[in-house]
Amino acid sequence: MTIDRGPLDELVASYAAEHHCPTVLWGVVRDGALATTGNVTAPGQPDGVDEHTVTRIASMTKSFSAAATLLLRDEGVLRLDDPIAEYDPSLAGLRSGTSDAPPVTVRDLISMASGLVMDDPWADRHLDLTDDEFDAIVARGCVFAEPTAAGYEYSNFGFAVLGRVVERASGRRIQEIVSDRLLGPLGMTSSTWVEPEHDRWLRPLRWLDDAWVEERPTPGDGLIAPMGGIWTTVADLARWVTW
Repeated sequence: MTIDRGPLDELVASYAAEHHCPTVLWGVVRDGALATTGNVTAPGQPDGVDEHTVTRIASMTKSFSAAATLLLRDEGVLRLDDPIAEYDPSLAGLRSGTSDAPPVTVRDLISMASGLVMDDPWADRHLDLTDDEFDAIVARGCVFAEPTAAGYEYSNFGFAVLGRVVERASGRRIQEIVSDRLLGPLGMTSSTWVEPEHDRWLRPLRWLDDAWVEERPTPGDGLIAPMGGIWTTVADLARWVTW
């Protein structure tokens, strides 16, 4: 059955105009393959944008980090309901301020139930967080919006904690596990944790005073990267969606 692209093009164009998006890339996956794809690009933006153009996917990265953690769970490397301090004793003090709150578990981090406060857009500016900087944040005491396991509270820093826990449990950075166990086997050859070395990638822009302004460069691959560090394409993401 042929896909009617008209409504899709109209929907994406309307969204891009309303939210001042310089470029929106989209694709439809059907029967295990990328069935159709397209894009909306504002005037003055690069030509030749298509399903092979690389862009950072921000928090869509979390699905990869969670899947890598579940692979380790399946192999007995860690358990989802273990307190995180079992894998890194330095995290024992990462607790909600309420006296009856349970310790944070691996499951809490993945499901956004740790209670750690929402931290957009701070986390995007600190993707390159080092171990020493991470330790200093934990030592100062983290802010909790609510007791652990009491409800949903979106936290990017929680995925930095997840990265530390996975590394202590497995001996490998979660980024390496994602690359070796997921990106590679799925043939996602255009997907990386750092800015591409080639030129076919979209520069970060924001709308300011009725004009596109270049954003500051995206930080490198550090401890917060498991929450939002992957760069990829629509074609590669179709492989992920299919899997």
